[in-house]
Amino acid sequence: MAFALLSYLFPCCIVAMMDRLNVGYAKLQFMADLHFDEALFGMAAGSL
Repeated sequence: MAFALLSYLFPCCIVAMMDRLNVGYAKLQFMADLHFDEALFGMAAGSL
């Protein structure tokens, strides 16, 4: 049972980490296009 759960959760954690990294790379473009300041971007990225 534990192996089945871990084999499902591990890929989910990898996908979540990749999503976080993607937001970090897109930060400069987001801030320029959407006119976000640091506080607003931090609040939006923290809600992911």
